[in-house]
Amino acid sequence: MTQINYSPIWQRVTKKLCDCLCVQLGPGSLRNKILKRFPIQDMTDAQVFALLTEKTPEETRNYLQRVTDRMSLYEELVRQ
Repeated sequence: MTQINYSPIWQRVTKKLCDCLCVQLGPGSLRNKILKRFPIQDMTDAQVFALLTEKTPEETRNYLQRVTDRMSLYEELVRQ
């Protein structure tokens, strides 16, 4: 299994978005198509989201949108 080092990714939302994309794209594709090509550690969460919705296939963009729309529903559960 491919392991991705998230240490340079500081924003919590960005890490969640990358986790979601690992499910959809696979960790190797995420690393090769996004993490190696773009300096997401220097971007805000909004910039990363815009980049991901621009640079991923339509199916992945749709998945990412569904997940982000539902994130707020689960935040209370995660805090407990």
